[in-house]
Amino acid sequence: TKRLHLRLLNAAVYEELYQSYDDDFIMHYLGLDSIKALQLEKEKFKMGLTCYDRTFEIYQMIDKASKQVIGMTGFVRWWPKHHRAEIGYALSDFSFEGKGYTKEATLPLVEYGFNKLGLQRIEALVGTSNPASTKIIEKMGMKKEGQMRNHYVRNNLAEDSILYAILKEEWKG
Repeated sequence: TKRLHLRLLNAAVYEELYQSYDDDFIMHYLGLDSIKALQLEKEKFKMGLTCYDRTFEIYQMIDKASKQVIGMTGFVRWWPKHHRAEIGYALSDFSFEGKGYTKEATLPLVEYGFNKLGLQRIEALVGTSNPASTKIIEKMGMKKEGQMRNHYVRNNLAEDSILYAILKEEWKG
């Protein structure tokens, strides 16, 4: 994009990182700020990132000006057989919040999903206490489909998620 470089992270990239590089390099490459964060990433990898019917395709958001990893976006759950995926995103450096970086990264990703991956449907789950994310999703043209009660736990409290989706024929690019 104009301000971001999107760098692919998939199962093969993680495999190469963990087999070939030391912890300092991995932390820098993934944009992690602590050994604890690295341990969590390694644990996720060890438990398995993909299974027989789903995978993922995540991209680091790297600010072109500073060359700093500022977050991630991607298809956090992708069901190739069903031609659908769930998009997700998060900023790791909150000094970039509210400046349009997430939208800048996700719009080309939706285009890529529909035109290159053959997706027919892209979904997003948004917490009810996250109005900023709701704005991003709605600007993509996603439509609210329903509310999932007690869908995830945050700060030891069960919270609802709102399910949004857009179909390929609805995408205006």
